Amino acid sequence: MFLKRTALLVALAASAVAINASADDCKSPKVKIVNDRSESIKVSKIQYFDDCDKTWRTESVREVEILGVNGSTHHYAELTDNLEHAGNCAITKFKVYRAIRQDKGNAYGPFGWGGELVADEGAGQKCNTGVRFTLHTHE
Repeated sequence: MFLKRTALLVALAASAVAINASADDCKSPKVKIVNDRSESIKVSKIQYFDDCDKTWRTESVREVEILGVNGSTHHYAELTDNLEHAGNCAITKFKVYRAIRQDKGNAYGPFGWGGELVADEGAGQKCNTGVRFTLHTHE
């Protein structure tokens, strides 16, 4: 009886691991960043809050300069990690790792995380294939 119970527990644990590993359904997300600052910014990472695990996750992106005029935008259509581990979970907030264009000295200041952002498009939406998020960086 003990062996049967142990085998059942091992089988249940293995199936739970398999379910978690295949639950990442957040493929091909589209993230649009709108620069509402007057200065240009250079973006190299995006953080997103995984509401299921209540944790921040980081996505490295191709470093791109987004001009600081008239709400210039950049679309990240192919994210490297596909907002990994967030499949079927709501993404409730974001942060952008960016450097800000300076008037004097080096072209850009040091990289740093901006404040928390709530997406204009896709806010609180479960992360599934093809989901879209629009972020306005204004600070």
